Amino acid sequence: MLLKHTVDSNQVVDLKVETTGGDRPTLIYFDAYGRAESIRILLSHAKVDYIDQRIGFSDWPALKKTMPNEQIPVWIEKGI
Repeated sequence: MLLKHTVDSNQVVDLKVETTGGDRPTLIYFDAYGRAESIRILLSHAKVDYIDQRIGFSDWPALKKTMPNEQIPVWIEKGI
């Protein structure tokens, strides 16, 4: 899956969400501790096989408009 966002007429920012994992769900959040860390800990404890897609803070302003409610963390699961 590829999320695209045009910042202005000269700049398009892409966030490629890994889908090579087949049916594995994807968690999208910053490459830092924060709101998703408790989710990561829970998933690790439950031994859930998922893709941990981390984005940089510098990429966030351009990607914000492509996220549901302009917020993260985001959980992407096939069929949802």
